Amino acid sequence: MQDKKLPQRASSRFDNINNTNYNNKGADMNKQLDEKIINYLKANRENFISDLRGLVNIDSTFADDKSNKPYGQGNADALDYMMNKCTDAGLECRNIDYYCMDATIGEGKEVAASLSHLDIVPVGEGWLHTPLGGEVIGSLMYGRGTLDDKGPLMASLYAVSALIAADAKLNRKVRLIFGCDEERGMSDLHYYLKKCKAPDYAFSPDASFPAVYAEKTVINGKYKTNIKDETIVKKIFGGTRSNVVPESATAIVSRIGTFSNDPDIVIKDKDGMYEITAAGMSAHASTPEKGRSAFMILFRYLMRTLPSGDAYKKITEQLYNSFNFTNGTRLKIDCSDEPTGPLTINLGVIKGDKNSFECIIDIRHPITLSHDLTYKKLLYALSGFKFAEYKCSVGLFLPKNHTLIKILQNVYAEVTGDKTEPKSMGGGTYARTLPCAAAFGPVFPDSKSRGAHMADECADIDELLSAARIYAHCLYELSNMH
Repeated sequence: MQDKKLPQRASSRFDNINNTNYNNKGADMNKQLDEKIINYLKANRENFISDLRGLVNIDSTFADDKSNKPYGQGNADALDYMMNKCTDAGLECRNIDYYCMDATIGEGKEVAASLSHLDIVPVGEGWLHTPLGGEVIGSLMYGRGTLDDKGPLMASLYAVSALIAADAKLNRKVRLIFGCDEERGMSDLHYYLKKCKAPDYAFSPDASFPAVYAEKTVINGKYKTNIKDETIVKKIFGGTRSNVVPESATAIVSRIGTFSNDPDIVIKDKDGMYEITAAGMSAHASTPEKGRSAFMILFRYLMRTLPSGDAYKKITEQLYNSFNFTNGTRLKIDCSDEPTGPLTINLGVIKGDKNSFECIIDIRHPITLSHDLTYKKLLYALSGFKFAEYKCSVGLFLPKNHTLIKILQNVYAEVTGDKTEPKSMGGGTYARTLPCAAAFGPVFPDSKSRGAHMADECADIDELLSAARIYAHCLYELSNMH
């Protein structure tokens, strides 16, 4: 797709960042390196756009498509695409059975790495731009994955390419690791670590600046119940992933009863039934307050309109009362700690008929508090439901003065002038799978990039190039530190 013709872009963050002196290895040498990095990235801006668009064009949503690839042909195609790009850039590449790939330059026994993911969440609805088009308007590229995580992934490749072009001396190996199952639980990285040694130092460009020193524990669970009472509900369903606030939910019911008007509800005749659809607004499950759950809209409507005694009248009332508050207070699991803040909960997927109902939840749990106690409470939180398929991904916590955090923070501060302290977040990244890693960028505090897991996701090209500049220096510093 061709870029839309617009007036010449205004000066951007990338254009305005001045060259920066570094005091770790000698100011003059690092200033020269910085100039080379900047010149490389500016000269290759259009190539960056073209390469990123090509990756965004690939639908790398998980698929069980019998392709003999662990995450479907789309993810395999995305991995092959990046294998070719990294090989062309001069890196030594390995395909780890289509679970992951890595690409390496440099010498030495230790490894400094960047970890990114190729897989994307389902596109969803409500897009004004082509979801897999890579359309560029001004400095913004639109498309699923532009921000999470294909744009940052491409920035990490261009960071390494800039170091190669600058003939930078690397005393440790520098490695890019690209996975294909981050959005569903990181089974790809677990497989990788069984086959390959973990990097000694790493960051994941899958969050925001400055450095993230703590990530919440992520809990997924499923509630199930059998439908014993009479109901006019034939089917009820919605949601794509547990880690996405649902933007759509539907109930198909018998054509009896009266229904009230609601601006967020659409009712259609369908095969002698009523199809009732609720429209919400998607968001990432780590920040559910930024979305508007279609489930809560549908539940509230069915609570008011289903006949007295209907099984789903009881179920929707219970679910609405339990999950409408995203801090878990109604389930009596609300808690908070100083590093990562309060617990959040998202009801991400529902599926039911006249015989049974099940739903999947996503919880972001304070890192320093016991999730065992929360698990025990979840067992009995919903009356009449069985809690099953509990999964827990323990979060990450590094001291703010950890060597890795200090290097990331120092580079970020020297390039941007922003001396904001490292932070925590509710999102979970690949960093939690490694002994020494942290999430880092690419979103700046005043970023134009937006919409991870939402419609019209977009990333600012110049911000990604600025992130690439920062990543190049971080990888250089990690490779050469004592």
